[in-house]
Amino acid sequence: MRFKKILKLFFVCVLCCHMSGVAAMDDCFFMEDNELFGNGGEYDIFNNEDVNAILDTTIFKVGEQVSPKEVVAALVEISVVKLLEEDLFLSTAPLNKRSLVTYPLFLCDKDYALKWDIGVNLFYNQTTRMNFTYDSSCLFCYLGLLQPNLIDKINGAIDKIREILGQDFDFDTIGTLSLFKHATCNERRVGIMLQGLREYRDVRFHFKFPFYWRERNYYLTPAEQEEIEREFGALDPDQQEEFQAEHLISDRLGFGDFRFEVDFPVGRQKKGFYWRAGVLTTLPINIAIIDGLMGSVYKKCQSRPSFSFEELFSLATDPETRPEAEKIAEDFFLCALDCMSNTFLDTTLGRDRHLGVGALFRSKVPFSTLIKKSWAEQVFYKGNITFEYLFPYMKCRNFIECPDIQAFLDRHFEDYDDEELVDEITEARARDDLEFLEEKFVDKFFPYVYMTKVRPRIELTWSNKLSYEPPSKIFGLHLGLDFWIKSGERLSNVSASCERKKRLDYCKATRGLAYQWRGLGEFIFRVKRQTKDLYLSLNIDGAFASKGIGKDFMVTFNIESNF
Repeated sequence: MRFKKILKLFFVCVLCCHMSGVAAMDDCFFMEDNELFGNGGEYDIFNNEDVNAILDTTIFKVGEQVSPKEVVAALVEISVVKLLEEDLFLSTAPLNKRSLVTYPLFLCDKDYALKWDIGVNLFYNQTTRMNFTYDSSCLFCYLGLLQPNLIDKINGAIDKIREILGQDFDFDTIGTLSLFKHATCNERRVGIMLQGLREYRDVRFHFKFPFYWRERNYYLTPAEQEEIEREFGALDPDQQEEFQAEHLISDRLGFGDFRFEVDFPVGRQKKGFYWRAGVLTTLPINIAIIDGLMGSVYKKCQSRPSFSFEELFSLATDPETRPEAEKIAEDFFLCALDCMSNTFLDTTLGRDRHLGVGALFRSKVPFSTLIKKSWAEQVFYKGNITFEYLFPYMKCRNFIECPDIQAFLDRHFEDYDDEELVDEITEARARDDLEFLEEKFVDKFFPYVYMTKVRPRIELTWSNKLSYEPPSKIFGLHLGLDFWIKSGERLSNVSASCERKKRLDYCKATRGLAYQWRGLGEFIFRVKRQTKDLYLSLNIDGAFASKGIGKDFMVTFNIESNF
């Protein structure tokens, strides 16, 4: 029966897309400390028992042209229409991040005795699991692939496919998708932080300017990788490395934002005690010198791709053109994957061009004011508070439309499943319904991209240290806590039509509140000279509590010359 052959053909196409995606994921998510995983063996879509069983039991007429009505009927029969009613994206906003110039290890707060200080920090920063939502670092909390409604509809579609094919097809939806449920992204930043301080008549001028390499990639643990490889196998190592570089790693080398601060004493200063206040600005001059040392740079998909079920089915009926059908499905998947990588992996070296202006407050209080002991004269509390407003900036942002079940109901797709009503459906209506489904199919994988005014609003940092810096000794020690918080965004001035704006889901496109608590330690070695002091320090900090942003750690080696 021609109708059954169309259903079988559609299932082959869907299965090919699915297996292409899984095979790609199998060799891409898996990076552990820049190690590439794979055990060889090229994955062949048509060297698959389920696909071959369908092809062997179906006789296709070469060059057979399917009609829009038959295509829509096939999609209705196996519940694809029901699947298209569900959202794939639970969010379309980029991931939260923290600018390097706000980290506590880059504060110039030692007890300098001279007027100039120039320093270089060699640093390594890593976030093993980046947050996709306020409280989750799992990719599937961003994508709705494990949502109960979607799982139920996928299982319903598979049940109907089993009935139509008349064979025992085994596909465990939850089991297959659960293999990837803990997938995440991790990030590495390696480079140098140039910083300087000049004191002139009790006024201090301070600058910070990073030069570094930033790399992000998808990530699963070695145990999770082995489980997936047992299920699906792996690509050849060379193919795996090439695929990762093209689609699953993003990196840049260049300069970050420039931070400039000015502060001055407040009130009467005493020995070992001060209050200082000032202003700061963060100039968004981040510049990427080299893109794609290990990976790629992914552009937002402003030109949405087209997809034709009719063309796909027609090409797949002819063995000579079947590779073209497979290429269409593969290109569509890779384009969707690059679109997703743009959201997760591709980011600038700074704050996305947002100018920052704010105020700062610094304090130093000796413990001897509270504890009348000789040792308390060498221990100090040091505090640093910054309050910064980030100005709006126009940029591209991904949007999806709010669910519109009524649009599906108004088309009465159930008519295609009724033997009496299906004959009354005109070709014009079938063509219009097919174009509607193709548009919704593209919507599931490709958000709309519009220029939008993004308002990050406020960032606040609060660093507290216990400092041991005896003037007669050559070493010192800092221990402390750091708190950072960023307010949620606001979006406005979306460059879409008025009709489209009404349908967009602004909440899913907006980054929310993020904060983190960090612990830090610094060991300082001081070399005193007649005209200058040299400071060498080994420093480490790490986030132990956070929401909306991943828990990262940083190690730095600092060299400062004070003269």
